[in-house]
Amino acid sequence: MRLGDEERIIGPGDILHIPRGTLHGGRTLTEKAVMFVAKSPAEDPDLGADHHYPDDLADIIKHLDAKAEELYGTV
Repeated sequence: MRLGDEERIIGPGDILHIPRGTLHGGRTLTEKAVMFVAKSPAEDPDLGADHHYPDDLADIIKHLDAKAEELYGTV
């Protein structure tokens, strides 16, 4: 999971707070992920409007793939 400039591996039972406006993203390293997301305030009329892709998305994916291979072997 990327949260701002920090990267971390999260797993079952983990909780992650994403402050408003913080760049974030992630991918599964092994199997499909199941997650519960709560966004506040719930009455926000633009609930889905803040989804965006960073300009360096391809670089982020490449970096995360390399890190996953380093940690887990070929993924």
